Amino acid sequence: MSSHSTDWLANCSAGHTYLQLDLSLPYNIVAANTPPVTATKFDYNAKPYPNPWPFPANAVIEGGDPTTSGDHHCLAFDVGNCKLYEVYNILWGSVTTTFTAASGTVWDTTIDDPGNGSGSDAAGLPITPLLIRYDELIGAGAINHALRFACASTEQGHIAPARASASSSAGSGIPADPHDLTYPPMGMRVRLKASYDPTAHSFAAPIVTILKAVQKYGLLLADNGSSGTPMFISASSDTALEGALTGPAYMIKQITIADLEVADTGPVTQD
Repeated sequence: MSSHSTDWLANCSAGHTYLQLDLSLPYNIVAANTPPVTATKFDYNAKPYPNPWPFPANAVIEGGDPTTSGDHHCLAFDVGNCKLYEVYNILWGSVTTTFTAASGTVWDTTIDDPGNGSGSDAAGLPITPLLIRYDELIGAGAINHALRFACASTEQGHIAPARASASSSAGSGIPADPHDLTYPPMGMRVRLKASYDPTAHSFAAPIVTILKAVQKYGLLLADNGSSGTPMFISASSDTALEGALTGPAYMIKQITIADLEVADTGPVTQD
C-alpha cells in the first residue's frame, strides 16, 4: 500500500468520498474498410498529427452533438488492423471527411504500444480498454482488467502507466498549489481492500462483478471530473448496459474511501 494512501483518497473527491458509475462513454467498432477521415488540427498534439482516422460519419460521440459543451470523446476500435483510435473534443469539418480535436492518440493493440499522440484524457491513458462493458459485465460475468475513474481534484503529476496530468489549475480541479503532494496524481491505482467481501453485502450480481475487478485489478485515475463530484468509474453508454445497471447502479455508492486503498505502483513524475 502507498504511504500516500490516506491523503490521496481523502483529497481526490473531498466531501463525496464514494464510488459511483458514469455510463457516458460510447465506443465504436469499425470495419477495416471504413473510409478514413483526416485530422486537420489538434490543440495539444505535436505535428505531424496522427492520420488517417476510421471515424464513420455516424460515429457515436460522447454527449451527442459535438457543438454543445462537454468532453465529446470519439472512440473507435478498428477490428481489421487491431488499432484503437481515440480523440478528445472532436468537431467535424464542414463535411464529415475532416475534423479537429483537442487531442488524440492511435494505439496499436497488437504490441505494448505507448501510443502515437498526446492522449485523449488527462492521464494520457487509453479509454476504451478501461471501460465497464456489457459483454464482460453481463455477457461473461467477469471483468479481467483494471477500470478507469475520474475524481474532483488532482495534483500536477503522474504515475506510470499514466503519461501526463492536468495541465493547469484553471477549471481542471487540481488544488491551488498544483504540486500539493497530498493530492493524488494521474495514474494512481486504487483497489478495494482484500478484507472486503463483495458477496457479503446483498449487492446485485453486476455490482459484485465490478467490485471483484476493483479488488483484483484496481481503478486507474485517468481524468478530472467537475468540482464536488464523487469517484466516477467509467462505463460504456451502451443501451444494454444501462438497462442492466438501471436498478443496481446506486449500490456501488456504499463503497467509500474507508473500503479502499492506494497501491504503491511507483514514483510520481511532476509535470
